[in-house]
Amino acid sequence: MNQQNIIEKVKKYLEKRFNSIDESLISYSGIRQNAPTTNPNERKDLHLTHYSLENIEGNPYITNIYTVAIDVKTEKLEYILGQNIMEKIEE
Repeated sequence: MNQQNIIEKVKKYLEKRFNSIDESLISYSGIRQNAPTTNPNERKDLHLTHYSLENIEGNPYITNIYTVAIDVKTEKLEYILGQNIMEKIEE
């Protein structure tokens, strides 16, 4: 799975979750080997992406950043992590 495909997959998920997003605010960080998952007894290689949701409640100084992880082997969305969110993504 190449970087553009990863960003496109994350974009589709985030559009469902947040309705409208700015794709330019999605960044790909690379693969984290042996990364933690939502299961405390499981670790796996994950593609990590980040999405910056700006202007929360009209305040331009507050930025929420969400991490969306994708399993390297299965290419399925794994979890979303952000302010008040840490949940497994079911595809």
